[in-house]
Amino acid sequence: MDTTARFSLFSALPIELRLLIWEEALLVTNVLTMADTTRSSGDAPIQPSGRLLVGPTPGHIGMVCREARRQLIHSFVTISVPGLRGLFRHCGAQNWLDLDRTVFYFGSGREARTVISDLDDSQISRVRLAAFHYGDWETLARMCLSIAQRCPHVHTVIVVRYSATSTGTASGIKLSAGTVEQLVRLSRRIGPPHQDGELDSDYFRATLLQAFGGTPPVLHMIQADPGDLP
Repeated sequence: MDTTARFSLFSALPIELRLLIWEEALLVTNVLTMADTTRSSGDAPIQPSGRLLVGPTPGHIGMVCREARRQLIHSFVTISVPGLRGLFRHCGAQNWLDLDRTVFYFGSGREARTVISDLDDSQISRVRLAAFHYGDWETLARMCLSIAQRCPHVHTVIVVRYSATSTGTASGIKLSAGTVEQLVRLSRRIGPPHQDGELDSDYFRATLLQAFGGTPPVLHMIQADPGDLP
């Protein structure tokens, strides 16, 4: 039996099985960079402004047939992100996100706090997986407090540490492919949180998690990938 003949039998499967297959096909993890990627020199931008979604395109899968769209609507929500580049610019792929499998990356330093404070409540309150870079204790503590205040449903926070003394500024920090891979992997992790041995400790974590009250998220701590640094 050739491939075409086998595929034609898909419609003969029980509806419950077909929906399970579509559900598995839509199980993708993305990283959505909420930090504006603009880098300017004087009045001339070096890179185009906008946000970027990194990962597969579940919106396309959901447009294949009525059953796929049914599963897409069941598992995903639509969200409006001004200036978004990447997946959502493609024809027919709306702003579909699985909030349990989308890591919202907020940037680094003051930029990250600005992004969180500027986002509309209808967007920021939906975040369940959050990530950001930090270079010092003050930035880390302030970011955790901001996320606790504005993301009531967050269940995982991934913090990426870089050396503020070696970079000098947070403005040149970017999100490399290596860090994206770590964010995706940790967002799926089941078990104890990932620890950054150099600064991590039970007391350190407990102090940060106090901001979240009685239902603290899982807190993963990792070191920056070399590709993140300016």
